[in-house]
Amino acid sequence: MEKTEKSSTPSNTTWPGAFGVYRPSHDAVMRNLDTLLLLWAASLVGGMVLGLLFRHALWLRQLGSLLLGAYVGVALAVTVLAGLRGQQVKLESATKVSNQLFFKMVLLELLIAVTAIVSLLLLIVPFFFIVPRLSLATYLLVDQKLGVIEAYKASWHATSGNVGKVWGIIGVSILMVLPVFTIIGILATAYLLFMYQAATAFLYVYLQHQKLATKE
Repeated sequence: MEKTEKSSTPSNTTWPGAFGVYRPSHDAVMRNLDTLLLLWAASLVGGMVLGLLFRHALWLRQLGSLLLGAYVGVALAVTVLAGLRGQQVKLESATKVSNQLFFKMVLLELLIAVTAIVSLLLLIVPFFFIVPRLSLATYLLVDQKLGVIEAYKASWHATSGNVGKVWGIIGVSILMVLPVFTIIGILATAYLLFMYQAATAFLYVYLQHQKLATKE
């Protein structure tokens, strides 16, 4: 990876709001558009292949989706973080990190899934409080090379007092889906969501900057 232009990471202490995150997310995505398109294409094609191979074995299809999602998820996290920091990253470099962190990512996804299921079974309300607290775990695992439990706990602590920001990003994503009921809307929704995919990564970087600022 190499520095190519001005980064899109937050330069001040003010949260721009969920709508305001769109611009830096868009810029970060555009810096590594080719890599992100290849990763999403691989995910789409991989999902179709799994569906064809295991159309009569749901558990195998779900297992394959978990493994594929973990592998691609690491590479996506690497790519959007690089974009936010003004860096370009090629597919080979992104998947190299996936090779290193694949099993950790699988375990982290399983842990988050179990947490989400248990919180949902307890009652719906705990689910809405707990799941957003784990939204940064992937970036902590990938960016700081933390262990599975460490990343899980670190996300919980990092989002303390910031759950509203997570829900703001989710809310904006939902608004982007609304035009999907028209043909033109499908294309608009796909475009907007694709360009907004670095929003949560931006929140992670923002909170890291805030943490460093409080220590200075």
